[in-house]
Amino acid sequence: MSNDNTDPNAGKRLITDGGHDPVDAIAGFIRENVDPGDWCIYTAKRIAKGTELSGAEAGYWCSRIVGSDPRFDPIDLDPDLVLERYTNNSCTVRWRVRHLRTARLVADGGVRWGDLTEFQQRLLLETIAFERVEDEPPIGLELKEILSAFYEQEVNHGRLYPNLDTLVEKGLMEKRQVDRRSNHYVPTSSGRDLVRRTMKDAVSRVLGGEVSGLAATDGGRDE
Repeated sequence: MSNDNTDPNAGKRLITDGGHDPVDAIAGFIRENVDPGDWCIYTAKRIAKGTELSGAEAGYWCSRIVGSDPRFDPIDLDPDLVLERYTNNSCTVRWRVRHLRTARLVADGGVRWGDLTEFQQRLLLETIAFERVEDEPPIGLELKEILSAFYEQEVNHGRLYPNLDTLVEKGLMEKRQVDRRSNHYVPTSSGRDLVRRTMKDAVSRVLGGEVSGLAATDGGRDE
């Protein structure tokens, strides 16, 4: 008689009888129930109610995602989603789910603030600031002077213009010809929106202007 102790769920991703990927189901539950920047605490039973999984399946796959079983590597969720085992005095296992705020810091074209290098971020900020002060967009040489002063060293053409072109390609700036040798660099609505959201998020983190987390979603009881 065979004594096979192999875990029937040993595959990294299994499809349930209903045709659902359990990890995708849990990710979808987090997105639907937790706003970007917030977190909530749930039991596997509550997660199961919001998915096509049973309570046992939800608990199993939550354990697999966080790497509780040493036989398997943790399973990655999307970059803006985090699931952790929540420890308190209760004997019931609970899971803390987080939807990171960075999910909102995306331009209309799908560009995240973190997708830009520090130099590109500075270029975009200085271009917007120049336009506000001077009431017209800067040309490349004006940005070269501003960035050279900021970094306290010469910013050469080989560094400046390829990065400006990258911002144009990402839809965060427009390049408008002034004459045969000069171009205006104009922030687009997507570029302005990305900066505005990023700055708002930074202020909120420093001043605590928004609730940092939610312990429950049903009038004070965590499920």
